[in-house]
Amino acid sequence: MNKGVSVYLDLLRILAAFAVLLGHAQGYILPALPKIIASHSEEGVAIFFVLSGFVIRFVSIEKERDWQTYAFARFTRLFSVIPIALAATFLADRIGLALAPSYYAGIPWYGADYAGALLHSLTFTNEIWAQSSTFGSNHAYWSMGFEVQYYILFALVMFLPRRWAVPAALAWALVVGPTIAIYLSLWLMGVATFEIVRAGLPAAKGRKGQLAGLAMFGGSLVLYGIVKFGFRDLKVPMTEFRDIPSLLQSCAYYVGVALAVVFNILGANCLLQERDVFSHRMVKAVRWIAGGTFTLYLVHQPLLTLARAAIPDYPARPLLAGVVVLAITAVCYLLAELGERRKHLYKRAFLWVGQLWRSQPREGMAN
Repeated sequence: MNKGVSVYLDLLRILAAFAVLLGHAQGYILPALPKIIASHSEEGVAIFFVLSGFVIRFVSIEKERDWQTYAFARFTRLFSVIPIALAATFLADRIGLALAPSYYAGIPWYGADYAGALLHSLTFTNEIWAQSSTFGSNHAYWSMGFEVQYYILFALVMFLPRRWAVPAALAWALVVGPTIAIYLSLWLMGVATFEIVRAGLPAAKGRKGQLAGLAMFGGSLVLYGIVKFGFRDLKVPMTEFRDIPSLLQSCAYYVGVALAVVFNILGANCLLQERDVFSHRMVKAVRWIAGGTFTLYLVHQPLLTLARAAIPDYPARPLLAGVVVLAITAVCYLLAELGERRKHLYKRAFLWVGQLWRSQPREGMAN
């Protein structure tokens, strides 16, 4: 993958993560944030799905060419962050409940059954058949119940013998239900985008290539604006299942958002093929910020919930609320130092545990 495109994908990941953060911050403690800035949280998740499909297809070709490597890489990526995120959620909720139990009781999605929700969260079955299971106040975790199911489907299709791939995909759809299956379209658009980039399309170079890139890049922004502000009545939160027609209408809205992301990436790919626009310092900064976005996404909401419980007069104290949002961001990045940025250490630990388990004598073998 072109270095410039890789950096740009990290920029999109940062944009999506902070869109979710700011959207939630407005709902909790910063109501004064303009909607033009803070109304893109759900669209940010759609961007994540497209990026995820793009990246997973890339690594399956370049790095993870067998199911063992693929599964281990996904496991390491997930479980270098998720235990920390769930522990942070539990701790934040305990403190918040001690400060303002009535506030938590009024949160529609708050899940007080931590033990039951923990099982669903760790097995990523929290959104199967639209039966949402929330671990405490961490409603943002819902997307993991979609994304990890897409990882599983991708593995079934890529690594099973061809004669089993289609039956396995159909069985997968029956297990996960219509909501996850229908929104798979967003993830597959990311896979298709990588294939287009991999094929070297659009093929025009020089001035024509730059003009094509500008047209797609600019067009993507126009398309996003049209979908966002012209068809927002179609949008239903991805976790909210009403009926199949409304689900399809809402999916069409998010497909429009995803299509804008696809054109945006393709336009950036054209523009960055022959230009080195990112300085070394900028690349380092972008990589560092992007390297903590998974933790930021999975931890920010329970911290915002705690902040809302601790600051009951938040509308009258916007400056304090703004400082708190910055502090929450800092805490998330500190936690990323313990997990997300130490993925290589977790990988070694998981490998060591696996080797230790394999070295143990099996019952009856000694006889």
